[in-house]
Amino acid sequence: MDMFKNKIIIWVAFLFCCSHYGQYETHNDDTSMYSQIGKEGVFIHYNASLLFVGEYLYYSVYCQNKKTGKASDISKIAYVELIGENGTVIFRQKIGLENGSGQGDFFIPVSVPSGNYKLIGYTQWMMNWGEASFFQGDVSILNPYTNVQKPFLADQDASGATGNTPSIQMEGEQKSQSVSSKNGSKVTLDLAKDTMSKREKVTMVLRSMGDESSFGRFSISVRRYDSLYHLERANSIGFKEELDRGSQEVLSPKNILPEMRGDLFSGTISTDKPLLSLDDQKVLFSMAGEEYDLKVLTTNEKGDFSFSLNNQYTSDTAVFQVLGHERENYTITLKGKLYPNYGHFTFKKFALHPEMEKLILERSIHNQVENAYFSAKPDTVKTAKKGTPFYGTKATVYHLDDYTRFPTFKETIVEIVSNIWVTKDKSGQPTLRMGAKNSSSYDIGYQPLVIVDGHVLQDFEKLIQYDARNIKTISITKDLYMIGGRIFQGILDVETFENDDRMVRAPYAREVTLLKPLTNKNYFKQVYTSENRLGLKKIPDYRHQLLWLPKIELETMTETVELFTSDVPGTYEVVLEGFTFLGEPVSIKKQFRVD
Repeated sequence: MDMFKNKIIIWVAFLFCCSHYGQYETHNDDTSMYSQIGKEGVFIHYNASLLFVGEYLYYSVYCQNKKTGKASDISKIAYVELIGENGTVIFRQKIGLENGSGQGDFFIPVSVPSGNYKLIGYTQWMMNWGEASFFQGDVSILNPYTNVQKPFLADQDASGATGNTPSIQMEGEQKSQSVSSKNGSKVTLDLAKDTMSKREKVTMVLRSMGDESSFGRFSISVRRYDSLYHLERANSIGFKEELDRGSQEVLSPKNILPEMRGDLFSGTISTDKPLLSLDDQKVLFSMAGEEYDLKVLTTNEKGDFSFSLNNQYTSDTAVFQVLGHERENYTITLKGKLYPNYGHFTFKKFALHPEMEKLILERSIHNQVENAYFSAKPDTVKTAKKGTPFYGTKATVYHLDDYTRFPTFKETIVEIVSNIWVTKDKSGQPTLRMGAKNSSSYDIGYQPLVIVDGHVLQDFEKLIQYDARNIKTISITKDLYMIGGRIFQGILDVETFENDDRMVRAPYAREVTLLKPLTNKNYFKQVYTSENRLGLKKIPDYRHQLLWLPKIELETMTETVELFTSDVPGTYEVVLEGFTFLGEPVSIKKQFRVD
């Protein structure tokens, strides 16, 4: 009777302290709820239509909702790909969208051959309307370090680019052009002057009408005007007109779900044991790293499960495992992403001519010098704030460097960590137990939830014998937790120095590599001041891309942007693209000269 009373008390306590853990169980999505969402489109602002190997392709992604006209809140993930004429995918990148926008870049290595390429942008939801609804931008890549230039032979028809063979402008022939603005004068961009000296500060002022109709989110590129080949790139005005027209509004039979909360993944479990059910099984998903993620997924009667990752994760390795004693009798298969078919695109053509030799040689030298000095001009990755563990902040944390080191984990918990011990389960296998909250030793019969470097352990023998010199911290909390219908007595969270994944490896654990979203960057901005100018005098500055600003939010009357010119003379083009918060496109171009 006393034991029965104790169980009742435990369950009452559990209801108070663990009710919030329903959020860790993910169920399959119902496709019918998405039928009235409507269409969205992707626009990409990118920095150049002709790039050399050794240069960066920079881009900003804008995802707009056709129904509202504003930034889309449908998809949280966009896909950007660069494909060749033979269908080869040069890169495929996943971009996290925040308020409908995101950013990315790609360094073009020497392994990329000369050729004409397509920059493609889409969301998973857009795949229901087919590849014709995707963003398509033309990019030519020149690899001057190889003799294989067949795609650029001058006898090819170059009419796809400009209507005629591209004209060649030598330095000294280029002239500054005035502002080209296509936004109803809601937003303007002003330059203090149109002729600059080398290493001089350039000040640009972005002005709005001062109300909500002209506030918005934009991106800015300042790059040397390409006298080799200048293909007019798509702008936000044309994109908006095309999106408003729309080609078809009926979903195709593909019935592909939108990624409304983040990366959408799906999988299935199977078994060769006829008596085991596929329905209502719990699949543990875990991802290592400082910001590790932990989910419990519930299968349907076919063994299928799906889930979304809504955090900006930094690891590309995840582990799936069925929760419970029968875990070894199930096989987990993660379903592959459905990617588009690019066999029918038309590519614009770039043609090489003898007159280009001097310009190609000059630009190649500039690229090599800039890459040689990259360490002096680095980009930086935007680091996310360290999050709170899912079990809260009240855990007791043992930093093992603060204590005498013991050889094994087992000895460490005996000598240092209180209220946790090694015992054996009913089958005689070693297991762990943790004392209940407000008690030093009371065992109520439940195992703790054991996590090592973000992954859940179901077999403890490797951990018990593990070399404790590799362990950085041990965190414990003694609250009762329910995950996937199972009760755990507390949480034991172990962090190693090198994210040692050997303990989680088991026949029933499926380790997969995921395509993770790109991490946002703060791009390098060269600054010359009276204090540093002398020290930088010996460092050459052959930048052709003076500025890439992937995101600037205009929420006041004016916003000032500053940059510095380089040692490369010529005409430079300022291109601003984006959308107001009400969904109106803004496209501005302006040129200035550096002598």
